[in-house]
Amino acid sequence: SVKDAGLSLLQRLKSNVEDASDAATRETALRVFAAAAAAMPHADCLDAALISMVHRLDDPDPGVRAAAVELVRAAATRKGLRPRELLLGNKLVAGHLGVKLPNAPGVLAVLAEALLRVPERQVLVELLPAAVPRLVERRDVETLKLYAQRLGAEYDVATILHDWCYTAIADLINNSGVRSAQEVTDSMTFLTTHTGEALEVLVADHKKELMRALIRSAGADDAANPHDEAQRLGDVLGTLAKLAADGTAVAGNGAPDSHSPEVHDFLRPHFTWLVMGDASDRSGDAAARRRFLRSLTIMVHLIGPHLPQFAPKVMAHLTSALERPSARLRKDALAAWLVVVKQLAKHAPVHLRAVAGRVVVAMLPHLPDGSADNLVGRPGSGFDKPRGASVSAMQHALREVLLNDDDDPANPNAALDNAAAAAEVIDELVLRSGKEIMCGLLARLPTLPNCDRLALANAAVREERGEIPLVSLLQTLTDGLEDESQAVRATALGELRRALRVDPAEVSKLLNGTHDDPSSGLLTKRVSTGTQHGNAPSHRDSAADVVGRLVAALLRCCVSENRTALSLRVQRLAAV
Repeated sequence: SVKDAGLSLLQRLKSNVEDASDAATRETALRVFAAAAAAMPHADCLDAALISMVHRLDDPDPGVRAAAVELVRAAATRKGLRPRELLLGNKLVAGHLGVKLPNAPGVLAVLAEALLRVPERQVLVELLPAAVPRLVERRDVETLKLYAQRLGAEYDVATILHDWCYTAIADLINNSGVRSAQEVTDSMTFLTTHTGEALEVLVADHKKELMRALIRSAGADDAANPHDEAQRLGDVLGTLAKLAADGTAVAGNGAPDSHSPEVHDFLRPHFTWLVMGDASDRSGDAAARRRFLRSLTIMVHLIGPHLPQFAPKVMAHLTSALERPSARLRKDALAAWLVVVKQLAKHAPVHLRAVAGRVVVAMLPHLPDGSADNLVGRPGSGFDKPRGASVSAMQHALREVLLNDDDDPANPNAALDNAAAAAEVIDELVLRSGKEIMCGLLARLPTLPNCDRLALANAAVREERGEIPLVSLLQTLTDGLEDESQAVRATALGELRRALRVDPAEVSKLLNGTHDDPSSGLLTKRVSTGTQHGNAPSHRDSAADVVGRLVAALLRCCVSENRTALSLRVQRLAAV
């Protein structure tokens, strides 16, 4: 494969560095090696290059050491990270450094001073979570003793293993499929022997940290399905819950409880800590944020009936993710929203009714717009290319309607996929698991775009809402224009343009004051939405009042509140 060929090339270039006869040749070879690694798209190539460059930090020649520092910093800059995040935030690299650095004081000194700019002791402490699993796997007591010597009198081998045992236990669980039963047993025995504690007690003492490590590692697997990972973790956490209960009983000199707590009950007291605990994932680069979102999705699966207690915090995280510039991040966030709707429908239908409007508002900026319907033929996406439409016209429409300004213009399919994913959330809410729950409330949902992809959802809303006079329709859309959500305003503006174009003669009558009385039912229009705030449109307002309020709302939409892409879109729609 291309990846294997790249790693093979790096191995040969690394040999050139190691075999160089003098410092100048070694430095040149190191720079060539780093340049080749930077040109390769695979993360494994960067990991291998970082490890090799760090090895040169104790080179006898100061020029080579300086070059190694410079090259690591350059790699961090290309990734948009600090050297500390690049090295210590990478599990593979950090694990390698955690085993090597206590045995390589020269590398540790240069790394701490020139790259990380923190004391050596702090570097070692930050490496221990990655180092302990490798040291337990190797049963490497000597390196653990070196850690204890460098960390000070308050640490010894037993203390280190006790404080960071959860990382080793999580590693053994995650990799049990690729290790023999004897290897797992030997590692567990190593832990219990050197800590002097039973496994149940270790699990009870570190159950929160162990849960976080397991969930975080599950979220780090980009290729895994969160639902499948949640099922796997559910079994694992069920076992841990039983071990933790037994460990608490053993520590208190009581008898083990034969009743195993449910996983969702085991998680509930620690859910907020687990979600909020890892600030580096919540505020890191796009990859870290995606890992956090996948972990959060797994936790939504696992928390089950307790989700309403944490739904506001979960939805706040997901809404924030939808505002990020990364299309891949938004894809993960939309998948998580779908899980939230399914879980609330299953475990808390009353709560789903309460937050349904918020779900729709979160989806609106990402839903396909009626003006972009049938643009691109993509199987399963709900978008088909119209006859005679040119590729350039489709691309222009996609840029204007489906792509946010911060998306990659070379990848319109990501926006199409996300539009389809947002529509899937609406379908789940209106047509599938939320169908029976939402009866009687569909008319109160914010306005949905009138497009082919949402035809079935709009039909369900239309059936519940029935006929609506033009004046009442304008009142409803004006409510949308006055909503605090820019997404609701943008959708209401699109529907307003459509409503005004359907029957220009009746609109003229309304403006001239010669329209039929709205309560007479002579002038009616079927619409795909209900009111914005749960109240039926009032017929008590005169036509002049309705028009005046509508014009005022349009003028307010023309005023810029901020410079986001959605705000600018609202201004453009209102001006037209």
